[in-house]
Amino acid sequence: MADDREVLREIWDGKIPICFALFEEDLAASVEQPEPLYSYFPLVTDKVTRHFQKFVNQEKQGEMWLEDESQPLKWHYPIGVLFDLTGAETKLPWNLSVHYQNFPEEELLHCPNKDAVESYFMSMVKEADSLKHRGQGDFHFIQRLFRPMSESGTLHTLRDLLQHFFPQALSLGDNQPKRYSITIQGIEPPLETPVQWLSEHFSHPDNFLHISITSV
Repeated sequence: MADDREVLREIWDGKIPICFALFEEDLAASVEQPEPLYSYFPLVTDKVTRHFQKFVNQEKQGEMWLEDESQPLKWHYPIGVLFDLTGAETKLPWNLSVHYQNFPEEELLHCPNKDAVESYFMSMVKEADSLKHRGQGDFHFIQRLFRPMSESGTLHTLRDLLQHFFPQALSLGDNQPKRYSITIQGIEPPLETPVQWLSEHFSHPDNFLHISITSV
């Protein structure tokens, strides 16, 4: 029990060192700060915005958006999930470009203010609650659900989950090269870890267990 509490504390206190660099010609402005894994960029970038105010042409300043190696980052994903998806764990601090122009309309949702983040977060919490209590109310689900326990009472593992939904993520044999990285909260958990335990200890505040599967 004490070890489980320590896992929860480490996950909750987890932060990523991030270097925000302004993407502007002939400018070399940057600021570095640690950000919590479970939060969202629009909630923690006030300091970044203030720092860059003196470098940005106010007449051309639009909505801020972030980019990692030419890949726009979706603000409605938790910071830790975005970090896992980029495979950036080998290059700390995480170097991101800050943009105030040329918003990628086809790739990102607009975030006019922090209220938009709260609204999105609450919708995710409600969705998670609906999925957990499937069958209560008139809901139409497009998600495929996975039970943490078999009918015989055996706990399903992360391996079982991947075998069911994405079997190509599993190694074909001991001598076969690893093709995918399975990451949760910046950690590659053992495949024999029970899904129920992962859900209880590694889920984000929106109650979703975000599993990132990336090509090696």
